Amino acid sequence: MLLEEIILDMKSNLENQNQKVQLSEDLRVKLKSSNESLSNSIFNLNCEIFEELYAKR
Repeated sequence: MLLEEIILDMKSNLENQNQKVQLSEDLRVKLKSSNESLSNSIFNLNCEIFEELYAKR
């Protein structure tokens, strides 16, 4: 009986760890996408600023 409880507890812990790993992977994917979007926005903004400054000269 005790061994069964230990095994069930370990199984539960493993399932929790698997969920955390999946959440971490989902977060990594979302952060990568957000980083790419932000980088593109910053680049485009820099280009606009450069064009505006260059046009004034």
